[in-house]
Amino acid sequence: LHPDVSVIYADYYGATLNIYRAPLQFGFTVPLNSCCGSDAPHNCSLSVLCGNPGSFVCPDPSKYVSWDGLHFTEATYKVIIQG
Repeated sequence: LHPDVSVIYADYYGATLNIYRAPLQFGFTVPLNSCCGSDAPHNCSLSVLCGNPGSFVCPDPSKYVSWDGLHFTEATYKVIIQG
C-alpha cells in the first residue's frame, strides 16, 4: 500500500522505565514533574493545561522527563532513540 514507508518498533515502556529508575544517569534532575503545567502536584492539572492561562513552562526542559504529564520532553525522546 505504501512501499516507501518504514515502520520501526520502539520499546517506550522499557526505555522510560530505565529513565525513571536512574534519572540522574540520563541527566534528568526533575523526573516526576511536568515541565509545562500548573502549580498542582507534579505540575500537572486537567483544569490548567499546558499553554492555557495560568500555566507555565520550566526554565530548562532538558532536566525534565515529561513535557506536560502526557508527552515526553525532547531530551527524553533523544534518550529513547539513542537506545
